[in-house]
Amino acid sequence: MLSSLPEWRMMSSPQRSGRIYVRVSSQERAAIERRAAAAGLNMSDYLRRRALVDGDRPVISTDPETLKLLYRDLALAGSNLNQLTHEVHITHDPGRISPFLSAALTRVGSAAEAVSSFLADARNV
Repeated sequence: MLSSLPEWRMMSSPQRSGRIYVRVSSQERAAIERRAAAAGLNMSDYLRRRALVDGDRPVISTDPETLKLLYRDLALAGSNLNQLTHEVHITHDPGRISPFLSAALTRVGSAAEAVSSFLADARNV
């Protein structure tokens, strides 16, 4: 049963005796407390998890508004492609939409590449 638990949870036994002391400013402590609360964890579990489980994951720091705009563009491009696909299913005439399909596919590809590039830059890869 224990083997199905994440590694950091298996280590959360009440037999802990070691301590790590880290000095932080009052602003840093408040930020850690907010993040722990948002994650539904106490500060010890939050810091333990960040250090032991999440440490290898890339940290993404990004402007959410820019990301929303990029996703909106991708969704609109995908919607146009969906409308063209629907038209082919109704008319059974793919030649009729061929020029529009090429443009729609290009737009979806460009929008997806923009999102991908934005996230890669945010990860500092």
